[in-house]
Amino acid sequence: MRIMEKVYGKDRILGRILPEPEEKERTEIHQYIFEKIHKDSIEKMKKRKDRAKDMNPNGYHEMEFCVKGVSYHPAFEDTLNELLMDPEPKICKIVSLGLAMSDPKFITKVVMMVRDPKAVAKSQERLGRNNPMDPEDAPERDGEKVLIRSVAMFNASAISVAGWLSKHSDIPVHIVNYDDLLDDPEPVLSSLGEFLEQDFSSAYDMIDKTLRRSKPEEVEGDNVEFAMKLYEQLKVGNWDGINKVVEAKIQYLKENPPKSKNFYCTRLNQRINVEVCKLCKTHPRTLFNLRQNAEKRKINWRDEPCVYECIEGKTVEESIQDNHWLASMQ
Repeated sequence: MRIMEKVYGKDRILGRILPEPEEKERTEIHQYIFEKIHKDSIEKMKKRKDRAKDMNPNGYHEMEFCVKGVSYHPAFEDTLNELLMDPEPKICKIVSLGLAMSDPKFITKVVMMVRDPKAVAKSQERLGRNNPMDPEDAPERDGEKVLIRSVAMFNASAISVAGWLSKHSDIPVHIVNYDDLLDDPEPVLSSLGEFLEQDFSSAYDMIDKTLRRSKPEEVEGDNVEFAMKLYEQLKVGNWDGINKVVEAKIQYLKENPPKSKNFYCTRLNQRINVEVCKLCKTHPRTLFNLRQNAEKRKINWRDEPCVYECIEGKTVEESIQDNHWLASMQ
């Protein structure tokens, strides 16, 4: 987006760069009221802003269309009408899932950045788990933070955008490989310029290789091989190839159904994911939420064993006697 702004100018870019470089100016009394109302969240807001600057010192080009896509909404009616009437197309960053929710009448051309799914997974890990800008809030297991390193988001995005682009094959698409752009920007930007009929030579020296901090690393899970197959098709814009990879995966799952990853929790009287069982032992907020749920459903959880503990070796009697839900309340 910085390259696009350099080449086309700020007037052609939709959105603004976040986080804002300076705090909003307030009068003394308004600042007093602001601090009084938000005294518990000001420090957290500062950490989020610092975290965002650490992740990308140049900021993020953001607006309402980035995640939700470009489609009709009463709040954006004037903006959308202006877009349709403007003889010069505007440029907007849209994530893959957002593109899949967009109305094609607003899309003239698509420049798609693709990246190794293992690097995407590492980037997601850097962003944290529950709150993207607060990785310190991630739950712990065995004294260590439980961070995301999953290709699930990449897979969902690739499948969604391939389906949308297959359906709207009349919209021109140009693929930009993230690593190629950083390693050798001139031919990549020259090719992009041909696609957009624009001179990109002024941006050849803009690439900051120090921002490539999320490099491909090993990723756990059964979907990595699937992700790499999607990536190979995505790099060449083979939407039908992606659909075939998905069909093959569906057929494989039909023939080899995955083993259940759920446990029956007697304290909740329902099945829950085994990962939640593990977090129940190490993450106070997870334990609190589960206990509150049991209380609302009027389950006598004090006299029930922990199934996970019993599978790990405790007897039913020992698990009831050493009830960690009860111990956490003391």
